[in-house]
Amino acid sequence: MKRRTLRMAAAALALALTGCAAADTSTAAQIEMRVQDGYIQYYNGTDWENLISTDELKGEKGDKGDKGDKGDKGEKGERGETGPQGPKGDKGDPGANGTNGLNGADGKDGKDGADGKSGTNGKDGRDGVDGKDGVASIPGITKELRASIYNYYNFFDSYNVCGHIQIGNVDKAVINDQLFWENDSSKLHHVSFLMNEDGQVSLTAVAEPGWSFVKWDDGVTTPSRTITYTDDSGLSAYFAPTNPTLSWDNIKPDYHCSAKLTHPYSSVEPWIDITYICYDPTYSSSVQNSLGGGLLTAKSEDSVFGKYVDIEHSVTTTVRYGGLAAFPSEKIGGSIYDRCLLSLATSVDSGNESATLRIQVLQDGKPVDPETVLPALSTVTWLEQGE
Repeated sequence: MKRRTLRMAAAALALALTGCAAADTSTAAQIEMRVQDGYIQYYNGTDWENLISTDELKGEKGDKGDKGDKGDKGEKGERGETGPQGPKGDKGDPGANGTNGLNGADGKDGKDGADGKSGTNGKDGRDGVDGKDGVASIPGITKELRASIYNYYNFFDSYNVCGHIQIGNVDKAVINDQLFWENDSSKLHHVSFLMNEDGQVSLTAVAEPGWSFVKWDDGVTTPSRTITYTDDSGLSAYFAPTNPTLSWDNIKPDYHCSAKLTHPYSSVEPWIDITYICYDPTYSSSVQNSLGGGLLTAKSEDSVFGKYVDIEHSVTTTVRYGGLAAFPSEKIGGSIYDRCLLSLATSVDSGNESATLRIQVLQDGKPVDPETVLPALSTVTWLEQGE
């Protein structure tokens, strides 16, 4: 097969060359050929064209020849003569002089040898305040002013971080003391300043999420203010929750009594009545708590509620509690309540004592369904439904 291919390749090469020569003998004499990329190529005057693959010109692999005789080992060559010694090199330049050594550092004083340092001079005591050092750079300090943060509805609430104080410019005054919330050491809830008659301090009462600034106790309603020497020595910033914290369980009856919803809410009569019945004459149903902590803001009497009180439970929510036998004795507008005790008007029916608490929820001064801010009454397990 290879011989046939070889003969065909040779014939093609010859034909190609002959054809070129026959076409133009002058061109045939100038034909250029080369072996490139595995082909014999010729130059057609413009481009190189493949003529035939060099693989096709290879013949079959010949038989392996006989192994030749082992030749004699050649004689060892003679050693050449030793060459003459080279000239002696020049001697190098002498080295540079070394750098002089540095003087050693003086040794440190021994432990006992150092002189003791002079003590700091004591500071002058300030006028009017015992025990603490005075501030010599601000002469004439004669007054201490304080600012604190409070829950508007419960002064004794030391756990809810309702707000904090930010201190701005302090001029001719010094910070004397700072206190932080027990459960958040980054929130300042009390600070005191010492100042002279020209002193002033800028403060801002900052509400926490879920709370709203109400006012300062001296009537200022802007959270940022500058206090001076003539301001009250003790200022309080009040904060109230933006949403009320109310619970039906706060008015749950004693286990000797029961409670029934005797008047459901309607748009025509926008309140509910809960009647308490006590079956044990040694217990009384005439006292109830409010739905939650709040501030007593009003007390009055009319034909619908009888004697009633308004208790503000958040900045938007007030609850009117009616059917009272008497008004609470606490002062209006300044008392802080934690479940204000309500004395209800009582009646005796078949030997059982009963009392009815009338409740109206107001948001921004308008009556709303109590279930707007409280769970549905149908879910209150201790309350019997119906007339």
